[in-house]
Amino acid sequence: MAGWPPHDKSLSAVGSFIGFDSMEAKDGHVFPIGKLKNIRFMSIFRFKVWWTTHWVGSNGNDLENETQMVILDKSNSGRPYVLLLPLLEGPFRASLQPGDDDNIDICVESGSTKVSATGFRSILYVHVGDDPFNLVKEATKVVRLHLGTFKLLEEKTPPGIVDKFGWCTWDAFYLTVHPQGVWEGVKGISKVDAHQVSS
Repeated sequence: MAGWPPHDKSLSAVGSFIGFDSMEAKDGHVFPIGKLKNIRFMSIFRFKVWWTTHWVGSNGNDLENETQMVILDKSNSGRPYVLLLPLLEGPFRASLQPGDDDNIDICVESGSTKVSATGFRSILYVHVGDDPFNLVKEATKVVRLHLGTFKLLEEKTPPGIVDKFGWCTWDAFYLTVHPQGVWEGVKGISKVDAHQVSS
C-alpha cells in the first residue's frame, strides 16, 4: 500500500497496532490509512446487522463499507500476505471502507452522540505472514493478548455434541425467532437419536 514503509525482512515483529489522533472529540471518525492500488485482496464485510460475507478486489475503491477484515495477496517481489484487522477500543468499534482515490479509510464509531474521543492507540492491527491459512490465527493470538477480552477456541472446552450436530435459529425461523420456537426446537433435538444424526 502506498504511504507505508517497504517490508523489512530484518524486523522481528510481524504485526503492529495502529492508531490516530484527531483535533476534535467526536462519536465517529473516518481516517485514511493508505492507498491500495493493484494488489489483490479478499475481505469479509457486514452487509446486514447480523450477517457478513466475503468480497474480493484489487483497489481501495473495491472495498465495501463495514469491512471487518482484509487480507492482501503476497507479491512476487517478496511482500508477504498482509492482514488488516479493525478492532474495538473502549466503547468504539472500527471497520474499513473505501476512501477517495483508492484510499482505504478506517471508520471508528461509538454508536452514541454522548460518547466521543479524540484519539485511538490501537484501533487497527496489521499482521504479516507467508502462510495465509495461519495469518488470521496468529493475528488473533496477538489481539487476544492485547485486548484480554476473549479466549481462543483452543483455550475453551466445547461440548462434545459440537462435532456431531448443529442447529441454527436463522435456518429454522429466518426473521421470526422467538423464545417459544427456540424451546420447541431444543425439545425436538433432544428427541432425536444422536446415532442417526452421525450416521
